Amino acid sequence: MTLGGYRTTVSHPATSSHYDMPRDERLKLGISDGLLRVSVGIENINDLIEDFKNALTVYDV
Repeated sequence: MTLGGYRTTVSHPATSSHYDMPRDERLKLGISDGLLRVSVGIENINDLIEDFKNALTVYDV
């Protein structure tokens, strides 16, 4: 993950930015174990939509 990058990134705060915070404290802040953070870059929106559709189909979500 890069701060200030131009590409779209997806992160899992529970195991990245907030990994050292106790679970009960994370939950009080709304950071659940299933939360994903998407930082949208400058890619073409239609490409991003297709990428997310493909990812959700592959993982049957």
